[in-house]
Amino acid sequence: MPQKLNLLFESNPLAAIEWGLDLRVVAWNQAATNTFGYTKEEAIGHNLAELIIPKGLHASMNSLLESLFQQKESTNNFNDNITKTGEIINCQWCNHPLLDNQEQVTGVLSIVQHIPLNPLRDVDGFFLNSLDLLCIISIEGYFQKFNAIWLETLGYTEAELKTSPFIDFVHPEDVPATLAEAEKLANGQDVLNFENRYRAKDGSYVWFSWRVTLSADGKFMYAVARDITAQKRAEAVLQAQAAQLRESEKRYQSLVESKLLETQTFLESVLTDLPVAVFAKDAQNLKFILCNRAGEELLNFKAEDLLGKDDYDLFPLEQAELFNQKDREVLNSGQTLDIPEEIVQSGSGKNLIFHTKKTPILDRAGVAQFLLIICEDITDRKLAEQQLRDQAAILEAFVEHTPVPIALFDKEMRYLVANRCWLVDNNLVGQNIIGRSQYELFPDLPDRWKAGHQRCLAGAAESSEADPFLRADGSLDYVRWQSLPWRDAQGEIGGILMYSEIVTARVKAEEERRNLAAIVSNTSDFIGITSLESKKILYINPAGLELVGLGSLELSRTRDIGDLFAPKERELISQSIGEAMTKGKWQGEVMFQHLVTGEEIAAHANIF
Repeated sequence: MPQKLNLLFESNPLAAIEWGLDLRVVAWNQAATNTFGYTKEEAIGHNLAELIIPKGLHASMNSLLESLFQQKESTNNFNDNITKTGEIINCQWCNHPLLDNQEQVTGVLSIVQHIPLNPLRDVDGFFLNSLDLLCIISIEGYFQKFNAIWLETLGYTEAELKTSPFIDFVHPEDVPATLAEAEKLANGQDVLNFENRYRAKDGSYVWFSWRVTLSADGKFMYAVARDITAQKRAEAVLQAQAAQLRESEKRYQSLVESKLLETQTFLESVLTDLPVAVFAKDAQNLKFILCNRAGEELLNFKAEDLLGKDDYDLFPLEQAELFNQKDREVLNSGQTLDIPEEIVQSGSGKNLIFHTKKTPILDRAGVAQFLLIICEDITDRKLAEQQLRDQAAILEAFVEHTPVPIALFDKEMRYLVANRCWLVDNNLVGQNIIGRSQYELFPDLPDRWKAGHQRCLAGAAESSEADPFLRADGSLDYVRWQSLPWRDAQGEIGGILMYSEIVTARVKAEEERRNLAAIVSNTSDFIGITSLESKKILYINPAGLELVGLGSLELSRTRDIGDLFAPKERELISQSIGEAMTKGKWQGEVMFQHLVTGEEIAAHANIF
């Protein structure tokens, strides 16, 4: 620094400080020593902020200093600073950026003036404009300054307030606590939200809420009071109302408890007499804590033998392990578990089948406290179901192996059961017909059959020995059938049981037999049938009866076949029959004899 400038710097009556971009002090004059207490040797080379900036202001001051490096003009500001002895002082700073030849900031020259505060002068504007009760009290306890709201609130004159210590205005009951707060203040601890009562001129008391801090030199107390009388009155009203509410709540709670007791008694009565077995377990140890009468009967345990025990105390190990696993699953998931079937050993040692529901009982926080178990004994039902299945299997086997076609239909004529004979007779082998309609499979069924089905569904029994059925392809079949209504367990008609057999071959055979009989009856030749064992005549056509002189077929059946021939022919006829039996046929000339006239009649015979 040039000599003249250095002389000006050193002799400046104001503190002069030069500091670099790293905030370290480069130059420090005597006035700076007088202001802050640090010698030149103690200051140069040290961080300026750490020397004279209060720790609570470091962050904001660093931000201010960094922004200062970004500009090239002088700035002025007021700061709270701290001296070497720890005193907080207010200073005005005039900061001049130092530039190099390239106009870049290389440091800062600051001229600093200590500005002593006159609290009684500087707070006038603040006092006048504040809506709170503001005051400055000397360390001796006398009001030094206060705003007009004090006079309006308490009714005293300015002189009356200033001539008595503030403690004289405090309610006697609040004096000890007020003095204790003053002691804290003297020890450097601010007073925050302290409440006490001040006597007004009319003898009433006003509630104040205080915030008080001690001046830096310890000579004054800066206080802000807020009138909370209305708030206190409201609190008193609220407290009275709260007391009334508590009393009402107490009466209500008593009523609720009474109702709860009634409800609990009612529920216990219902639970006791409920025909369904109900149990409850503690969620922590899974020990039984409840068992109703139906539960006792179901498990064949007395409640006193059950309560306080867990599954391992009551059931076989394998069952207990399974029950415990399911219980934990329900408690962990928080969801009801429906168990359609489970095996449970009763107190008598008999295994039963239960339908069980397990439900967690949760508290308001959603944590399971209890496990509710509802059980239904379905042993008899399961046995009945098994019997029904067995009967159904027997019926199915019977139907399947019955050598006649059988089918079972519901009310809509949909197939329920059909045996193989039915499938074969109706050309349905290889098709899945269960659930399908008879009318869908056979759209060409005659309307008379459909009408018969409806009569059968109304309770009638229908049958036919040889019902003609013209198929869609033009072929004609004859069906022997019978339809009967079947009834369910309630006696209601559930559908039709149908027997149906294709008898076309039999009908045609019967027709051919009738045609043959007509031919035999009307032919002029002798036709006869005889028994091989007895040689008795079984049949002779009308022309034959006339030929041998027999009046009727009945008379012929009393004769041997040999009686119809001449005696000399009878041995031949016997041999001819034997040859026909051996070779399948015999033919030749024979001689009949008329049984009435004895006349012999020559004929050509075919025996087979």
